[in-house]
Amino acid sequence: MNVALICDAGRCVIDETDEPKPPRDISVDDIDSNSCTVTYPPPLVEGQSPVIGYILQFKTPDTQPWLSLNKRPITGTSVRVGELHPGITYQFRVAAVNAHGVGKYSRSSTPVTTDDNKPIQPHCPVVRTDGTSVDLDWTMPRDDSESAKFRYIIQIHCHSADTDGRMFVVTERKAGPVMRHSLSIEMKPEVSYDFAVAAVNEAGVGPYSVTSQPTNVLSGK
Repeated sequence: MNVALICDAGRCVIDETDEPKPPRDISVDDIDSNSCTVTYPPPLVEGQSPVIGYILQFKTPDTQPWLSLNKRPITGTSVRVGELHPGITYQFRVAAVNAHGVGKYSRSSTPVTTDDNKPIQPHCPVVRTDGTSVDLDWTMPRDDSESAKFRYIIQIHCHSADTDGRMFVVTERKAGPVMRHSLSIEMKPEVSYDFAVAAVNEAGVGPYSVTSQPTNVLSGK
């Protein structure tokens, strides 16, 4: 059995342990709408054998008891946690693992809340068409890294004297200051088509852009 001298706040005691002690000073940062980074230092005492990894747990106000995020030990002391939900408060704790088992869990982290901000409104799309297919270009009001996490919903409004309908197309994930998407639609004579675009992230669907000018087969504009 491993014997260690533990000193804290000027008080020292002899500790006999097989499993590792809990990590201390767990921190959570780089928080967005569906992920965060949890960081923790190695324990001061590894126990009778070296630490081989860590088990990370979390809870929210709606989850009791604690839930484990991983079955196999994480080897590093920092991990990016994904698949979180926007606008939810989370706490984390971690335990070190060695050949003798899982040690006690650390104190829980300070509660953190994921972002719940929906995307801002895109600019009005620019429409180009040959009468059978349509190319759309649009921009976001600012070019930031969050654009890499956006999908977009394109609203197609078809209208004439006796027709009024809407269709929706969801794009793949797009990044960059200028977005471009091609649509193959059967454009009917005497029917006008206009388009609007909304950005989507984990928090939901943002506001639609200003609607484009009408486009039709006859004008090709």
